[in-house]
Amino acid sequence: MVEIRGRKNLHRLAKFHLAPWGVWSRPDRSPQKSLAPSGVAQPLFGATRPHKRHFAIWVGMFDNTNTPAEFTQELTDGINAVIQLLRSMKIGSMKIAGPKSGSWYRNLVYVYTQVHIRRLLTFLDAGRAEFLAGRYLITDMCARAIYETVAVYCDFAAQLGPLLDADEVDKIEDFLRTRMFATRLPDFIAEDKSVSATNILTQIDKMTKVSPTARKAYDHLSDIVHPNALGSLVYFTTLNAEDGTMTFPDETSSQERARDSFAASAVMLLHFHMALQELEPRLKKLSEGSPAP
Repeated sequence: MVEIRGRKNLHRLAKFHLAPWGVWSRPDRSPQKSLAPSGVAQPLFGATRPHKRHFAIWVGMFDNTNTPAEFTQELTDGINAVIQLLRSMKIGSMKIAGPKSGSWYRNLVYVYTQVHIRRLLTFLDAGRAEFLAGRYLITDMCARAIYETVAVYCDFAAQLGPLLDADEVDKIEDFLRTRMFATRLPDFIAEDKSVSATNILTQIDKMTKVSPTARKAYDHLSDIVHPNALGSLVYFTTLNAEDGTMTFPDETSSQERARDSFAASAVMLLHFHMALQELEPRLKKLSEGSPAP
């Protein structure tokens, strides 16, 4: 795994508190300046890909045109850096055959990590694309999925860490099996109750220790993505109070809320990155002196 520079800064950034719609409580923040060269047009979610030789923050997914006004430049840069890191961590294959050893367990953790990295990148890219296409409700769905994916992985890392420290190999194996094959499907659970997935709300609630308003933001997004008032009547209509006319405009305030919620969900990537960094030295210690499978 690759370590990002300025880890302490990411820890500090991740401790800011999110408001329900993902707006940062930093009213004293001065207007941020874009790092893009003057005269360069900036798409809503930045350029499609970074320069092939280096990564310039201004071509990242987020900038001052698609984040809440309360976002600092430092925070936006941190999010873009983590996204670029995750893209660089994608691999094509991982060998998991061979004798059970420290390296074998390490590789299983890497497999679990790899699939969650790909989930996050899928939701980030899809949320961006759907916003640009004017399908803001799908962007909200992607934002909600990012909260879930980060919460699941952080819970995984928090529980795996002590097992790695204690070098409890049998417990590590059982834990990895139950997490890698976790399910909510009754037929599968009937065959093996140990693979019953933890309720996602339990894992979201755990995230409130590091992001106090994570549950509130998640609940708002859940109410939107389900066919309740926020995700239907409120989302797609505008009422003229004077003549009582209900209109269905293509552009509503839901656009801005979706934009802010999506940017706020990306802040959770900082916690995902920190979980990776907490696991890495433990996995290295586990596999030391053990031949790679």
